[in-house]
Amino acid sequence: MGPKRAQNSSLHPNKRARTFKVRVVDTPPPVPQPGPSAGSTTYVQDTRLYQVYSLTDGRVGMRHASSKVTVTVPLPPEDTTDRRGIDSEVGSVLDSFSVEHAEALDQPSFEPHEKKKRKRPELHALRWDGQGFRRLSLRELGLTVQLGHDGDACNCPAPKLCRIAVCDITGTHQVDVCFCECLDEDMDLFTPEWVQLFRCGWFPATTNRPATVFTFCLLDFFQELNFQAKTNLYDFWKTLERVTDNTGASAPLNRYMQISHSVRLWRHLVLLKCAGHRHDPTGPEGTQQGELAIKCPACPQPGKNLPADWESAPDGMKWLYTLFLMCDVNFRAKLKDHGFDDFELGSGWSYFAETRGYQRHLEEAGDQDERNECSAEHQAILKANLRREGYLTSGVGAVLCARHVLVRKNAAGDVPNGEKFAIMDFLVFSTIVHLMLMYLISYDITCQWHKRLPICMQALPSHLQRDLEKDSVRFAIPKKHIRVHGANHSQFSLNYLPKVGRTYGEGIEAH
Repeated sequence: MGPKRAQNSSLHPNKRARTFKVRVVDTPPPVPQPGPSAGSTTYVQDTRLYQVYSLTDGRVGMRHASSKVTVTVPLPPEDTTDRRGIDSEVGSVLDSFSVEHAEALDQPSFEPHEKKKRKRPELHALRWDGQGFRRLSLRELGLTVQLGHDGDACNCPAPKLCRIAVCDITGTHQVDVCFCECLDEDMDLFTPEWVQLFRCGWFPATTNRPATVFTFCLLDFFQELNFQAKTNLYDFWKTLERVTDNTGASAPLNRYMQISHSVRLWRHLVLLKCAGHRHDPTGPEGTQQGELAIKCPACPQPGKNLPADWESAPDGMKWLYTLFLMCDVNFRAKLKDHGFDDFELGSGWSYFAETRGYQRHLEEAGDQDERNECSAEHQAILKANLRREGYLTSGVGAVLCARHVLVRKNAAGDVPNGEKFAIMDFLVFSTIVHLMLMYLISYDITCQWHKRLPICMQALPSHLQRDLEKDSVRFAIPKKHIRVHGANHSQFSLNYLPKVGRTYGEGIEAH
């Protein structure tokens, strides 16, 4: 049993206090000594990634957090409180604590930890104030969470308790937290407060005097819900407010701005974790362009799913190693200019092209002056220089594999104005850089785009340029768009091109 907190003088003398320990398994190892200073951005990113990897044990979820804490719970007077509101598992309201042992109490009773079927805990208590029952927070009940030392008593606890807003899928909770002020054995420094919160399985909204945290379970749950149900963050947060208090009698905690920042950081860290960069000696800064993107397992990849002698295959067999690509721009993915100063995380590490090089290329390319020589009037050519006032981007251009409809690495980019040829020039050659294969590129206006491609390539950065005469490149128009191009376009039809199978080329229209 842990000692009672004698320094907490805020407890009423008539209240009965009980102190017990709760813990979860797999104690995390100490934070490794980083190369940069403790205040640098690289240190923060490395340490965050380390804590996310350590606490999730290969899975992302609050249930696998690796921390023990000491919790002090004073029981309210019997004549003023509805005891049904104080559940036996006060620690589990944060969805990370499991009861190890506790002193016997009359009301409420603690169920054994080994029981498989356990009643869902009540997260609040109700107290009669003379006119009606009033909902009490965990902080008002006296819940105190001691961080550090794997749940043992701290020899140097912080002199003051910190009020922390803990946001979980069970709602938002006000909790008093006592930080540890002991020196770290490995670094001979104080363990930062945000690191202590990470070890507890809580994601702090900031590293500077954190006052709001989000449980790993909450962030993981929203990421899965957003992916499957397409639930946006605003509706998700409003749902949490209703879960906390659906009466509307009290103003809810407004942490929407904090959770929007935390969700973005969480996705970035989980992406690095899934790519195995926790074990990379160079750390996150050593990530290469497009390295975090999931590659199509069915498309030809030299060194992975192609025979060793595929380059020396006879001409009648090389078509088996053709990479099918399709390009297009989605003009529904607009973005208004709200005056935000955006800070990009991992530019060019995944599906989008490296931002600075991409924008520099578009600025140097200027307006498009190519004439439309096709019998059909293509809106993409006619409105190539169209500018939309009040918008940062008018759409998103992308390159996907035409056979399996997966976005290619470094193959997406914002379209600032119209659908210029320079946009597809950069995206196509960004995704096939250092890749020597046979290609078939499907594009709605490929009959015009491919004509000046060798000349336009000279304006690309040097590392993206290649000799098209040595590459075997064929061009096609998707089957649904070929109808409007008129006569003399059969050389671009997927119905007549040899060795293309039943390629449709319109899968990108679904994105």
